[in-house]
Amino acid sequence: MPNADADGRFDLLLCRTISLILAPAGTAVGPRVRGVVRADSGHARIVLSPDAAMVSGIAVNYELNFGTRLFDVTGAIDHARITLAPAVTQLLADHEDQPRDSHGNTVLAAADTGFDYTAGADSGDQRLFSLFSLLVGGGLPWFADEYTFAGFFYTDADTCRIYIHVTRADRTYGIDLTVSGDDGRPTGYAYLAQELAPLASTGDIARQPVLDDTDDYCNSVVDLGAWMGPAGSRTATTV
Repeated sequence: MPNADADGRFDLLLCRTISLILAPAGTAVGPRVRGVVRADSGHARIVLSPDAAMVSGIAVNYELNFGTRLFDVTGAIDHARITLAPAVTQLLADHEDQPRDSHGNTVLAAADTGFDYTAGADSGDQRLFSLFSLLVGGGLPWFADEYTFAGFFYTDADTCRIYIHVTRADRTYGIDLTVSGDDGRPTGYAYLAQELAPLASTGDIARQPVLDDTDDYCNSVVDLGAWMGPAGSRTATTV
């Protein structure tokens, strides 16, 4: 069932964590954010990988509704980046017998990793990030009536799967985007938002070839090769 509070909390979590896909200044090694996804209507997962290879990770399951309290997005992000990130390798070793998602990530409840749903958080750098986000713009995107951004996930070091939720169909699709092209240069997607809108509004996205129907975080992963190149990525416009 739709849950406006949970939807709003996930949207905020996704917005706040996007910047974490950037490698920390001065280093390209160490723990990385592999993905931020909606596990189900009431849960979101922040997935941390021990390194940039993105071949394994810890998927930390957060409750978007905790009793009568709103999910503390700021606290969850600080928990992931400050508490969990330095411990990812050890957590993987300590919880080898835990359930895994369809991408091989070990799934752990946030409370079992020390997250306190009742504690307040006060993170100075996140407050600055909120201010800067407001300064550069905000609000619903123009395409929200057709689709919304529903998360991202690195399936490997050079492939980022994005998830879009088609509004009218109430279905979520995965689309694989390569991070770099055949020449090794970064791949850009300057017109992707515009290109997806007609696919969503006409329902054509549901008629594209299915690459994977076992992803826990979407109904299916579709091949947009006819629109964007092989695997929906190779000929995307660079910026």
